[in-house]
This record gives sequence, structure tokens and C-alpha cells, in this order.
Amino acid sequence: MERNRRLFFSLVLACLLYRNLALAKDLGIAGRTWKIVEPDLIEVIHQEIEKGKWKEGMTKENFRKLALELQPGDRAKPLPRALKARSFEPDMTYRLDMDLIGPDGRILYPKGFEFDPSAFVTLTRRYLVLDPEDLVQLAWFAQSEFKRAEDVTLLAQGGSYLKLSEDWKRPVYYLPRSVRARFRLQAVPCLIEQVDGKIRVTEIKVGP
Repeated sequence: MERNRRLFFSLVLACLLYRNLALAKDLGIAGRTWKIVEPDLIEVIHQEIEKGKWKEGMTKENFRKLALELQPGDRAKPLPRALKARSFEPDMTYRLDMDLIGPDGRILYPKGFEFDPSAFVTLTRRYLVLDPEDLVQLAWFAQSEFKRAEDVTLLAQGGSYLKLSEDWKRPVYYLPRSVRARFRLQAVPCLIEQVDGKIRVTEIKVGP
């Protein structure tokens, strides 16, 4: 029973992500229509391939420059440096914004139903969030246990993920807005982990 509950709540999250696709309908054609005069994009691509223009500018140096300058649109705004060491457990409660309907058409869970995903899903990794543009944090990280910890995923709130990955010789990811908001992050560096079934955020004081 407990296994089924865990599977169900995991599927709930997936269903919520893709509910818009499930609700899509073909509304047919209404009103006047006109022939599209713009050239078909696929045909344009094929023409450019035949001309060989797609190769222009595709050099290793250009690709590296683009990767170094890559900035995702959902990157979180910078957080301040932690002024003191502290830990807290963010409220992970999720509220359904629609009725969850079962295959038989009955309501499994009504709109407004609340549950804590951390009670059914286990984090298998820890997540360290830091500001690589802060030299104090960089110096701290270089000497910390987290630099080589294999169970830690690095989330950077600034800098170039490519350069950081090369310098630290491990994958580095940007901190998205959704993660900052979901875990109620307020300062960096901080560690996100699951302890005794509860999500815990630990802010780490570095420097003076």
C-alpha cells in the first residue's frame, strides 16, 4: 500500500506538469482562412543545407564563445551571502489547483487538496547553491568537503557554467527560479538535503 501511495504522488506531480497537454482540443476551423505566403521553414532549411551556408560560423571557437555566454532565461536572481550559520525546514506543502480525476471519471483528490511531496519522494542527492562570482565563496568551496563529494550537485547563481565545469572538473548547473522559490532559499552558500524524511536547508557562513 505504501509503495502504491509513493508511486501515486510521484505520478500526481507528473500529471500536473503535463495537464495542459491533456486538456488540448481540436476546435476546428472558424471564420475565413488565407493561404500562407511565407516560405515553408523546412524547405528553407533544406535550401540552406544545399547551399552549404549552414556551415558558416560553425567553428569550435564560436561554439565555445556561445557556451561561455549562455544565460538561461529562468535563472534565479542573486542571493546575498549568508551572514550566519543556520538551518531551517521549508514548507514543501503543495496544493492541487484542480480536481484530480481517475480513469473512471471519479474525483480522486479534489481541488485544494494538500500534500507534502517529501513524504513520498526521497532526494538521492544533496544540492549545494553558491555564488561563483563571490571570491570569498570560491575560496571556501575550494577547501570544502563539497568540492569532491560525489553525492553533491552544484547549483551556481552566476558565472559561466562551462568555465566552472572546466575549473572544478565536474558538472555545474544554474540555479533556476523554481528551485529558489520552492525551497525558500534566502542566502548562499547553502545546502539542500533530506534528513529523516524532511527537507532541510543549511546556510553556511563563510568569511568574516
